[in-house]
Amino acid sequence: MRTCLSILAGLAITGFAFSSLHAADGKKTAGFADNLDELTTAVGLSDEQKTKIQAMKETCAKDMEKFDKSNEASLAKAQAKLDKATQAKDDKTAKEAKAYQDSVKAGRDALQAANDKKLFALLTPAQRVKWNAPILKTEVDKEFSMTFLDSKQEDRILALCSAQAKSLTQPLDPEKLGKSLDSLKAQVLSTILTPKQQADYRKSKAPMTVDKTDHHTH
Repeated sequence: MRTCLSILAGLAITGFAFSSLHAADGKKTAGFADNLDELTTAVGLSDEQKTKIQAMKETCAKDMEKFDKSNEASLAKAQAKLDKATQAKDDKTAKEAKAYQDSVKAGRDALQAANDKKLFALLTPAQRVKWNAPILKTEVDKEFSMTFLDSKQEDRILALCSAQAKSLTQPLDPEKLGKSLDSLKAQVLSTILTPKQQADYRKSKAPMTVDKTDHHTH
């Protein structure tokens, strides 16, 4: 039985245009629930949920395959156009071809996100929090790693992350947290860090300057 990941991997190998599309951003994005065992371990799926998610994954795979096939020929033409324009140093044509590739990639990413949302909706509210809260917590911990948080602060941060995760209907991408992470950072900074930790954090984020007066003459 072919999953979303196996289908996409096959297309990436056999489809020139599809390979070119992913070469543009340097990697292939995995969909939510690609690894059902990992998801089960993380949130505790029931057997009924596993069956529903597997069926949904197959539907999602067909959606992605249809999208890739419908765009394969046009992407191949765009890549050929881009290669030719690059060799001829025709910046205008090259930009047009690249813009087309980017638009198709954006459409594919949007479809992937929509499919992920359908899969995520098969989890219970508590399971969604179990999935998203650790993602938020990991990124917040990275942000404030220089402040040496104690265990009580860690617990309070996890509570904040869990509270925010309750309102989310989409599985989070650690690389695209945006406003979700900004909001948490502001709360941690103002309500959890001590004054010294706040100062250390701000100092770590301040741009480095060179003291031009510190020169020794001989």
